[in-house]
Amino acid sequence: MDKEMMKLNLKANWSSMRKKLRSEYSSLSQADLDYTIGQEDKLFERIEKKTGASRDEIISIIRA
Repeated sequence: MDKEMMKLNLKANWSSMRKKLRSEYSSLSQADLDYTIGQEDKLFERIEKKTGASRDEIISIIRA
């Protein structure tokens, strides 16, 4: 896990982050956004593949 993801604190805030991503990318399904602790890279890879957005773009949306 990179430093940017560590700063996001996905575990504590994932519910609100999930909502932000779904509102920005309606093509994301609930399954695309399933989060398992320790599997952050797989999560971001799924989102990147489905949306075509870069990891930096995704993190920017989450932080907004």
